Amino acid sequence: MVRPLTPNRVVRGRPRMGRVTALVVLAIALLSAGFASVARAGQFAGVNDHLLRAYSYPSREARLSSAQALGAKVVRSDLRWDQLYPNAEGRADPEYLSEIDAVVSTAQSHGIKLLFTVLGTPCWASSAPQNMRETCAPGVSAYPPTSPQYYAEALQFLAQRYGDAVAGWEVWNEPNISYFWNSSDPAGDYVKLIQAAYPAIKRVTSAPVVGGAVSLSDTDFVGRLYADGIKGNLDALSIHPYSFNYSPLTPGSLSFYGGPVSSFVDGVPAVHNVMLDRGDSSPIWLTEFGWNTSTSGVSPATQATYVTEAYTQMQSWPFVQGGLYYELQDEGTDPTSSEQNYGLLYNGGSQKPAAGAYQRIATTVSAPAPSSPSGAHPGSGGGSGASGASGAKATACKASRRPAANRPKKKHRASTAAKKRRGARGRPRGRRGGARACRPARRPRRRGARRSRHAPARGCHGHARARCRRSS
Repeated sequence: MVRPLTPNRVVRGRPRMGRVTALVVLAIALLSAGFASVARAGQFAGVNDHLLRAYSYPSREARLSSAQALGAKVVRSDLRWDQLYPNAEGRADPEYLSEIDAVVSTAQSHGIKLLFTVLGTPCWASSAPQNMRETCAPGVSAYPPTSPQYYAEALQFLAQRYGDAVAGWEVWNEPNISYFWNSSDPAGDYVKLIQAAYPAIKRVTSAPVVGGAVSLSDTDFVGRLYADGIKGNLDALSIHPYSFNYSPLTPGSLSFYGGPVSSFVDGVPAVHNVMLDRGDSSPIWLTEFGWNTSTSGVSPATQATYVTEAYTQMQSWPFVQGGLYYELQDEGTDPTSSEQNYGLLYNGGSQKPAAGAYQRIATTVSAPAPSSPSGAHPGSGGGSGASGASGAKATACKASRRPAANRPKKKHRASTAAKKRRGARGRPRGRRGGARACRPARRPRRRGARRSRHAPARGCHGHARARCRRSS
C-alpha cells in the first residue's frame, strides 16, 4: 500500500542492470528450484492492489484475473473509512458500499479472498485541530478518531456484511509513520483502536484480525505496541519489511537505517523475537514488501531476483504465515516515479520478469487463503460473499445516544417466582447491544501532534512533496 520514502543515499548508490543477462536468468531458475524444495504447507502467497481506487490501468476484473493467473490466493486492498461514512448521520455511502460489494463478489469468482486494510478517519470523527476538521483539510483523516468505538462500529458492520468471504481485517496502515497516524502517542492510540476493533469484529465473524501494519521492521515501535497492551487483541501481527533497493538477504548492518529496521532477512526475525519476549506466539503476516523498477529503483531483472530471494527466505520462517508482494500492477507510466513502478506487471498489464518469478513461487505454496484462527468466535450474521453483502444495511445513528463503551448496563428485573424457576442458572444474560455503524461527531480535543500537510489517499513513497517520518 505505502512504502517508506526511499533515501537519496540509497538511490544514488543503487546497482543497475541494463538488460536481463543469461546469468540472471539462470540465478532466478536456481533460486526458484530451491524454493520448491523447501516449500512448506501453511504459508500463503498474495499481492497488493488498490481495488477500490480508480487508476489508469485495466479494470478490477482484469487485475483479479491476472492475480489468479499468477497464483495469488489473497489480495490486499485499502478500504477507506472516511469514504464509507463521510457524514455523521450513520448511513453508509451507498455508492462506495456497492463498490466494495462488487470487489468482494469479483474476487470470489476468481477464487481469491481479500484482506481489507481499513483506514482514514472521517472529518466528523477526527481528533484533528478544529480548523482542519471544519474544512476537512488535507491530512485530517490521518488523525486518530476522538473515540475508537466509532472505528470499531464501522469494522463490525463490514465484518458482519462480508463474513468469511474475506481473508481478514487489517487495522489501519503503518501507524509508526505520521503520514498515516498523526498522533502524539502513536503506539498508545493505536492500541486503543485495536482494543476496540478486535472484540467488535469477533462478535460477528471468525475472520482473522491483523494488527500492526508496521512500516519496515520497526522493533522499537513493535515493542511499544506490546508495552501498551496489544497482546490478545490480534490474530496475527503484520509488518512491511522493505529493504529499499537492497537484496532481501542484505543484513541490517548494511542497510540505510542500520540495525534490523530496513533489513528483510534480519528484521523479520527481530520483530518475532520482540513478540516472543512479550509472550506472544501469534504468527506474522508480511502484508507489504517489494522493489520498484523506476529510474531510481532496481532493474526488472534484479526485481525478479529479489522476489525469489524474499519468498525463499520466508519459507525458512515457520512463524511467518504468508507474504503479500507490493504490488500486482504498476500504478502509472512515469518512469521516474518510484510509487508507480512496484508492480509485477507493467501498467498496461504485460508481465515483468518478476511476474514469472512470483508465479513459480506461488504455485509451490500449498496453503490456501488464511482461515479463521482456532478458538475464534463463530460468525453470527451478515452472510458471506455477494449474498451476504446484498442484504445488509447500515444502521442509523442517534445523536443523543452515548458511545457503547460509556453507556451504563441495563439492569434486569425479575419476579420472585421467576428467580425461583431460574434456580442455579443464575442471572439471565442481557441482550448484546449491536454496535451501530457510526456515531455523530463530537467536538474533538486538540492534540499535540504535528499537522499533516498531505492527503493520505495516496502513498508517500516517491512523492516529491511528501515527508515520511517514523513516529517517535
